[in-house]
Amino acid sequence: MLHKVGDSHDTMTVEYITGLLPFKKYASFVFLPDWHYPFNLFTDAYLAMLSDNPPDYFIYGGDVVNNDPFNHWAKNIPRKTKEMPNPQEYFHGANEDLFKLVRQALGKRTKIIYILGNHEDWSNKAVDMIPELKGWAEVEQNIQKEYIDLYVKERTVIELGEMAFTHGDNIYYAKNQHAKKMAIYLHQTTMFGHYHDYEVHTLSLPPQKKPILGISVPCSTILDPLSYGKHLPTNRSHGFGWGTVRPDGIVDWGVTPIRNGEFVYKEKRYKSRILEPKKLSFEM
Repeated sequence: MLHKVGDSHDTMTVEYITGLLPFKKYASFVFLPDWHYPFNLFTDAYLAMLSDNPPDYFIYGGDVVNNDPFNHWAKNIPRKTKEMPNPQEYFHGANEDLFKLVRQALGKRTKIIYILGNHEDWSNKAVDMIPELKGWAEVEQNIQKEYIDLYVKERTVIELGEMAFTHGDNIYYAKNQHAKKMAIYLHQTTMFGHYHDYEVHTLSLPPQKKPILGISVPCSTILDPLSYGKHLPTNRSHGFGWGTVRPDGIVDWGVTPIRNGEFVYKEKRYKSRILEPKKLSFEM
């Protein structure tokens, strides 16, 4: 059952959800985590794919914005602090260059759900330090209302049939075996992001039990970390998740890898020209 919680701020009312998303007969979804605007890649190919095949649910899987204006890690470094962008310009760019385009590609029939990740949570940390920021610093207060239908709070889970979705930072960080940890933690088949890699684990269960899987979905941003671990070997990769929910709740799912900006979805080839972050219309 879907649960909604309204959270009123001065600017607008944001609706958060938990629980089971409604669906009739068959329902399709695309799950895309870790776009990290303005370091997002493959936007042109994704827009073409979503326009050709708008799903019933499009799920932003968290860390959709890098949220640079509220990067609490960079605030301890004088040079980085001076280079941090103006929040108003930053979110205007995100609205125009990403969220607006996705909504236009999908149309009004698709429900767009935004699961907030740890990067979005940087805004909440800023509000904790400076309470006067409440109401305008939060990511969900800066994304145009018509571009997102429903939000999911940090470290919270939603479900579609037997599949759960979350950002992925609700388990202790693990370089490897996070798919196993997530399956054990939720004891439910779960698709998540956060780790920027592809990893699947199936729990060992009695034969009469339905399978439980942890599915770590790759990212759609640069693979070399911007700060910690920079230029070190990495297991990160590019891709996105998708699936169809049957009337009985069983989910037929997949993870599509992206190599050199190219992928195949529903028997059609898509090739992106955005293999490096685009030049911004504002200064970082």
